[in-house]
Amino acid sequence: MDTNINKPKITVFIPLYNNEKYIGKTIESILKQTYQDFEILIIDDKSTDKSVEIVMSYNDPRIRLMHNDKNEGVVYTRNRGLEETHTDYIAILDSDDISLPTRLEEQIKFLETHHDFALVGTWTEIIDSMGNKTGVVWKNDISPEMIPMILLFQNCFSQSSVMIRMKAVEQNRYRSPDTDEDYDLWIQISKKWKMWNIPKILTQYRTHQTNISKKIFKRPFVENEIKNELSRLNIDINDEEMVIHKTNYLYNKPDVKDFILKREQWLLKLKVANQNVGLFSEKTFTEVIQERWLTSCSANAYVGFWIWKTFWKSDLSNGTIKTNLPAILKFFIKCLIRKT
Repeated sequence: MDTNINKPKITVFIPLYNNEKYIGKTIESILKQTYQDFEILIIDDKSTDKSVEIVMSYNDPRIRLMHNDKNEGVVYTRNRGLEETHTDYIAILDSDDISLPTRLEEQIKFLETHHDFALVGTWTEIIDSMGNKTGVVWKNDISPEMIPMILLFQNCFSQSSVMIRMKAVEQNRYRSPDTDEDYDLWIQISKKWKMWNIPKILTQYRTHQTNISKKIFKRPFVENEIKNELSRLNIDINDEEMVIHKTNYLYNKPDVKDFILKREQWLLKLKVANQNVGLFSEKTFTEVIQERWLTSCSANAYVGFWIWKTFWKSDLSNGTIKTNLPAILKFFIKCLIRKT
């Protein structure tokens, strides 16, 4: 007898804690999907509001509600979600965010036809606490080849937008609370699999006081992940270097020229370190470093032609006109009008 005959293809995993205001809209955004071969796994981390009551009001057999015995926190709950998932794919959705109707359909189509990819995210639209569009869109338009290198600098995925092939997380889990748990997991997966963001707005991230506080709390843990990754290039980064590493620009700050020169030297150091270690493709890593240099200079174009001259004097600008001509032209115009 085939035990998989009634098993859905996707588990949509929603970790839940005290989100009575939004959990209903989150669930409904999944029930309205154009792709319907899914289950919704909700694990409640001992909510004290009406969140569980709202979940139980949905009379749909595809909703599986589980409970932690006590409040365990986000890492435990996310790992339990992985352990309780027995489908081919898991789609992550936080309990205050929204999946647009074709999200699952487009992601499953991609992963079913690209077997060397383990994770696919989407562009994400930012909405406010009332569900109104803010006009901000997270567009992580990065090639799969560059993503492991960009992860040296920043997270490339909105957690509520990702779908993951379960084979890729059999040996990986969310790690300790001393990390930014999603960023850390993406890094683990990137070492063996390809990843990408579908260049379409298929998810909405809701900003409100609770999750804004959560993001502020996570900032030191993002730095932990960056330190861990840079150690693979034999670089032991200090606090001052971390600021230079994470910062692309210094809007209207008096020390912007000093910052740009330090940023140049830091990016050159990374380039040489990779040449010595051979961690990444030298050609692709050089392109990533050059893009970072162009972005930093362009973001500070209000300085005027000093920044234009500094850009072109740097060894980091060699060959950029072939790969980044539109961005360079935009940079030049911004220098002319001293635009931020």
